[in-house]
Amino acid sequence: MRREAFAFARDFAAAPTSELCVDRHYLLCASRGALRLEARGKSWVLPPARAALIAAREPIQIAIPHPVTTSSVLFDPGRVKEGILPNQQMGRALAAGHSYTLLISRQFQDANGLPLASEYRHTLHVGRARTDALSPAAWHLTTPAAGGREPLTVTFPAPLDRGLMMRAIGVHSGGAAVPGEIRTERGETAWVFTPDAPWRAGGYDLLALSILEDPAGNRIGRAFEIENAESVDKGPDAQPAHIPFTVRDRGTN
Repeated sequence: MRREAFAFARDFAAAPTSELCVDRHYLLCASRGALRLEARGKSWVLPPARAALIAAREPIQIAIPHPVTTSSVLFDPGRVKEGILPNQQMGRALAAGHSYTLLISRQFQDANGLPLASEYRHTLHVGRARTDALSPAAWHLTTPAAGGREPLTVTFPAPLDRGLMMRAIGVHSGGAAVPGEIRTERGETAWVFTPDAPWRAGGYDLLALSILEDPAGNRIGRAFEIENAESVDKGPDAQPAHIPFTVRDRGTN
């Protein structure tokens, strides 16, 4: 079965190094010209007719030594959200439980007008759509002991948006933010906070702002897919989530 999609190409002038960070996995391809990429201490040149898979929420440095043309193929975004006309007419582009194969024919030409050496196939397996609002009640906190700088770890049932995890979650004590270092682990299913100073025994709050969301756009108390947009628009503004936790002296329960 063929699925409707659309393609676009864009020209870029030569430019110095800049940072790219995307919220979805992204296949970057230069059909004309070359790109210089750098990530995690490694660098390489992306020549024409070659592609690089840019991981979601992982910053990468890109330089354009000479003018380039980039190309991408995307599904109609109007088919993603329920209630939008393309979605009502054709449904979602991908169905849960099905497998799909991306096929690039060897007749596809490179920047020099030559066909590919062979066709390319990549099979994708589709899971169910994530349509539930985020529920802080489902998060699990692993709390440290007082007197040390062991991290506080918050585990989520499914991945969240890494960029928002880094700026929309924090620890407060007595109404003030606790300074520390944040990182994510386990494919964005864990948020880890290491304080700058040793923990003191007492009560704390984990604060999650209402802008926090998962890759599907679901937020705390508000799913991306809603049945009645008017009732949501007239409702109260979303509020941050406060999750209290206690840091105890080492050796106490």
